[in-house]
Amino acid sequence: MADENEQQVMADNGDQGAGPPLGRPVVMPDTFNGTERFKDWLHSFEMCADINGWNTEMRRKFLAIRLRGVGQEAYVNLDEATKSNYESLKRALIEQLDAASQEGRFKTEFRARRQARGEAPAELGRDVRRLSRLAYPSLPPATRDQLARD
Repeated sequence: MADENEQQVMADNGDQGAGPPLGRPVVMPDTFNGTERFKDWLHSFEMCADINGWNTEMRRKFLAIRLRGVGQEAYVNLDEATKSNYESLKRALIEQLDAASQEGRFKTEFRARRQARGEAPAELGRDVRRLSRLAYPSLPPATRDQLARD
């Protein structure tokens, strides 16, 4: 169920004529919590925004409410001028959350990753591959795959 902020943004969407006639999103973007590359998430977010017909003001509002964890922390630390402009907001978040700037964190997670009790080997493998891609983005895929197997 949508929280109060999401409900207000949805209501605003109808008032601005920027989206579907009912004022409700056709498709809601996933939240960003730092477990994937921000640029990948942003691409998906912008596809949802296009489908919903959001203008830059609606994109700015929805972007803000779809951030959790490290994403929300990065947003809260931005100045109001940056938060008030969608393009400035995107640039600032990319700068702070792009995987390249988070490589150290992902390397630590990659090295520390162990199979949890009851976790399927396939699930562990998918997560190790994800972490290797985030921790070592400049390595060739074959090298990352070898690291993941080791």
